[in-house]
Amino acid sequence: MTKRKGDDIREREIKMEKILKGKKHDIPTEKERLLYRKFKKFDKIIKRSIILFCLSGLILSGWFTITWILAIEKIVFLYLALVGLLPLGVGLSILVASVEKIEKKPPHVALVSYREERIPIVKKEGLRSFFKYFPIFYNYISINIEKKNQDLPAETIRTPDLGLLKTPISITWTPGAPPIEGATEEENSIINGKYLINYINHGEEEGEKGNEQRKGIRAILPDIVRERVREWGMSPIEGPQDYKQALGAQQAAVAILLKAIAGEDLEPKIPYQEIPTSILMCYFNHPPIPPTEEQRKRWGSEEKGKEEKWTKIDEAFKRLGEENKEKIRKLVEERKENIKRVQRGNGTQRVFALGITINRLNIGEVEIHPDTELAKMAGQKAAQEERLKARSLRVNTVREMIESLTKRKLGESDFTPQEARDIVQTEGIDETRVSKEIKDYQGLKALGEGIGEILKRR
Repeated sequence: MTKRKGDDIREREIKMEKILKGKKHDIPTEKERLLYRKFKKFDKIIKRSIILFCLSGLILSGWFTITWILAIEKIVFLYLALVGLLPLGVGLSILVASVEKIEKKPPHVALVSYREERIPIVKKEGLRSFFKYFPIFYNYISINIEKKNQDLPAETIRTPDLGLLKTPISITWTPGAPPIEGATEEENSIINGKYLINYINHGEEEGEKGNEQRKGIRAILPDIVRERVREWGMSPIEGPQDYKQALGAQQAAVAILLKAIAGEDLEPKIPYQEIPTSILMCYFNHPPIPPTEEQRKRWGSEEKGKEEKWTKIDEAFKRLGEENKEKIRKLVEERKENIKRVQRGNGTQRVFALGITINRLNIGEVEIHPDTELAKMAGQKAAQEERLKARSLRVNTVREMIESLTKRKLGESDFTPQEARDIVQTEGIDETRVSKEIKDYQGLKALGEGIGEILKRR
């Protein structure tokens, strides 16, 4: 019994649901598949028509030309030879009217439109069949799909201890969706087309001036990031506890921002929603990251000796069972790997709502805002630490010089420790000298004079 077309489509829908892990908006519908197949038929007809008309024109004109050369009544066969060129002319006309070149540098793709309506079908670069000059047939919209690098203005965030920090953020993204492993060429073309339609709906890269609905991805991304990074900075649960913790929390911030941009598309989806993913990442870390004071109130324990334990999460996983805990652990590890790929610049995080793929998201070196008291205090502390280091170095140098002098021979005798100390103090270190007057008092009378002079100086 032969399979019907509808049965084949339903089977592919079930398979794609497994591949895409339930993301309904990515799964090609029956209508979209039928549109794609209809376009492929049109594509084949155009190509075959061009070949047919051109070949038939060449054959007919060639045949009549040979006949004209051999015939007595040449004028009749000359007309016939010219008539034979008509199919060739028709074929060449179709070729000129239908074939379009999609640019390679920079890389472009063509989103297909039919009767002025965009349909989710994508054609790659090269020579492609369309009817650009006849809008009632298939046409196309050319889209630049090279990677876009975007450095966002440094965001100012406030931590729970009221510290102000400057956070530089950079993003690299690509229009459309990357090919999905396990999907057919038809399915990848349709999915990519759906993303590119959303990309166009948002104004593509730069957008349209004065149109809030189509203000462009470059304007939309900073809006999303700005609000979310500020929320993260002040959040007592998922954010840093103080400015010191925020200075080294880039990976946690990237995870939060990626979630804010991708939403439900963030891969993989973790089914257990009772505990935030940021908390699960701390829990499943190797070794586990201890809870902060605020996290301890909700997920840990105030009991003495258990302050660094995620007690309530342990209890929750006991109820779920070891098998479910292991499944969640694997998904959390996979999510962390996905975030690391995005940080390295080889991510493929799809964002259906915007019609783009996030390749890289990085937070640069977080700095204390220069116009705050915290910056001044940090500067004073750094200066104090430098002074302490310099003093420690100086003391060590003096000790080494004294040790060196006591071992050095002058004639037949060594310097005594007191003599070595006096030399170091009077000669100085690094071309600096300590002013010191050395006097030798002998006898009781001289001793009394010496004590009197010392008392005068005091």
